[in-house]
Amino acid sequence: MTFEDYDRALPPWEPAVKSDEDWLLLSKKQDSDPEIDPILQTFAKHAQPRQQPFDPSQRREDSAISDIEKKASLATAIDENKVVSLGSNAEVDEQSKKIEMFELHSKLYLRPGMEQVALNLDHVGRKLIFRGDLQLMRHSTWRKTHVILLDHYLVLAQTVSRVGKGKSEVYDVFKLPIPMELLVLESTNDDPVLKSSVKGVGAVTTGAKSIVDAQNPRLNQIATNDLKSQNALEYAQSNNSMSIMSSVRNSGSAPSNDADAMLMYPFRLQHLGQSHVYTLCATSAQNRQDWCNKIVEAKTHYSTTLSKENSEPFRLRVIADSAFAYDSISASQHSVVSVKGTPLDQALREIERIYGSSRQPPRCRAEVNCAATFNYYGRSLVVIGTDYGVYISEANDPRGWARCIQISRVTQIGILEQFSICLLIADKSLIAYHLDIFIRGFDSPTLNIDSNPPVPQKLSGARDVSFFAIGRMKERTLVFYKKREGLHSTFTVLEPVFVKSSEKKSRSLFDRMRSRETTEFFREFDKFYIPTECLTINLFNEYIAISTSAGFELLTLDKKVLMAIPDLKNPAIKNIAARLANQKPLGMFRLSDLEFLLCFEEISVYVDKHGEVSRSVVMEYEGKAKAAVLYGVYLVLFNSDFVEVRNAENGRLRQVITGRDVKPLDYGISPLGANAATSQSNLPGNSTQKRTLKLAMAHPEVATSRIVLEMVLKDDDDDNSYLRPGIDPMAP
Repeated sequence: MTFEDYDRALPPWEPAVKSDEDWLLLSKKQDSDPEIDPILQTFAKHAQPRQQPFDPSQRREDSAISDIEKKASLATAIDENKVVSLGSNAEVDEQSKKIEMFELHSKLYLRPGMEQVALNLDHVGRKLIFRGDLQLMRHSTWRKTHVILLDHYLVLAQTVSRVGKGKSEVYDVFKLPIPMELLVLESTNDDPVLKSSVKGVGAVTTGAKSIVDAQNPRLNQIATNDLKSQNALEYAQSNNSMSIMSSVRNSGSAPSNDADAMLMYPFRLQHLGQSHVYTLCATSAQNRQDWCNKIVEAKTHYSTTLSKENSEPFRLRVIADSAFAYDSISASQHSVVSVKGTPLDQALREIERIYGSSRQPPRCRAEVNCAATFNYYGRSLVVIGTDYGVYISEANDPRGWARCIQISRVTQIGILEQFSICLLIADKSLIAYHLDIFIRGFDSPTLNIDSNPPVPQKLSGARDVSFFAIGRMKERTLVFYKKREGLHSTFTVLEPVFVKSSEKKSRSLFDRMRSRETTEFFREFDKFYIPTECLTINLFNEYIAISTSAGFELLTLDKKVLMAIPDLKNPAIKNIAARLANQKPLGMFRLSDLEFLLCFEEISVYVDKHGEVSRSVVMEYEGKAKAAVLYGVYLVLFNSDFVEVRNAENGRLRQVITGRDVKPLDYGISPLGANAATSQSNLPGNSTQKRTLKLAMAHPEVATSRIVLEMVLKDDDDDNSYLRPGIDPMAP
């Protein structure tokens, strides 16, 4: 059979051989129909029939195109479903958090005395960041504590079972909740603590040496020393924790499971303004790290939010970051965990941006006590008094410090630019220096310095001067300094003599040499006595306010008759009088022509111009202040661990600056009153400069260093935002 015959024979059979089933059917009919056999043989030998049929491929192509379209539609549907699911999940998560916050709000019970705490768990935006059970270590006992970390508070509570229709749990808040701005994380990696179960649940070990391997005598010695110093607590070095666990497991005095539960990992929290520190213990190092990370995260978010909202009235500027340091003994006592986003952190990052990470060696390791700023022929200069002398630098050069005067124990500095005089108390003696003496010790060739300034003048005589104050009264610039004589205080009033540098430089060399021997900076103007110990003095246009151990006393230079304010015998203010009992006065400040503020250690009282209490409310502080100053509309209170800034009119807390070893250096008070800048700007070589607050504290990132900061008031003068209320009503 030829190919042509095959082609002629194919069409009749073509429909029958399109599939394997047809081919199989023809094969079965081959025996009964002799015409089928040659056709099948021809198909088997010919190449074309053995090719795959075209229709299935076409069907697969059509199916693939359809699948691609379906898959594209399916992908779009999946993406849309994912968006809807994520939105639903976010909504469910948000609602779940709200439900959790409502449940927490219903389960938290604040004890009496905590009414002023406003947790506001039902407010929009409240977040629960972390929660869990920790052990609170107190003296020689343990207390299981449920710790709740919110976005604005940290709460310490105890889980209590409530008996009723259905058994449920509530949280008894047994410690005052800690606001986020007052929460400080003191340590994150304290050595592990061994908790003994020999004396029962809740007892801190007193004889844990018995479970420590006797083959480790050094560890036994460490444990013995710690038992004496830590009130029956045994601390183990972190790098020895594995050996401790091994020793505990190998010891026959306690089972291994119990020994595993005894190793606790502590970290410390402080509530600023409170006298105690909380030591919380986690059951594992990882759990402790989780808690510390969450606390730092919460504080960072809180600080960043305040910065974005411009809620804090002051920013910080670094005056000195490496020039002043601690000695090796006291450096380890000022550790602190730094937080990102705070004004202090922003100031440090600015210095790092300018100078990089390199640091200069310290210029002084003595105590930093005071500071002042002044202008000298167009240059803004800063001087800092220490126990080792006076140091000077340009205000915009944090690393240009040099000692200009070598003298001991400088505790107070005051500048009278109008008279080119600097007053300082050194070793309890009041001494007056000409400003040229300060500049002469400062290496700055651009400054016009007199090479023969007048010699310093000692004003006080004996070494018993506590403090001085500069003010303007009776159209005169006066200096008041206080000396203690027995049980009473003596105030001497001096008036500076107007001798300017420009006048002195015009003299001949002979006249200048003679003036150094005869010219005096001050003359005595007045003197008066106070029959008690005086703490501070505040000068006003007509009155002098003196803080004593008994309160505030007012007098004038004309009459010198003491008048105590306020009148605490008035029955209308008996509650306020009870609050003021044993309170140390810090200062009296003018709020307006009609109202003044009397500041004490823990509260402030509003009085009118006659000294009578003008409001039935008092301003409550967060802590016990050591010093106070009114700067603009803000009352700034200095504590050893933080600075508290409040609106003086309404008492609202506006800002908290945390640190260690905080010390005020300059209260930002112009010695010539409110118009000082105007009067000084008319002098040759001087320019207007507003005085600022200055403080020193331990460097948060360098253990051995001090940092000197300037509190600069922001340009935003509105006072609508605040952290928390600060005025509490007091019944008259």
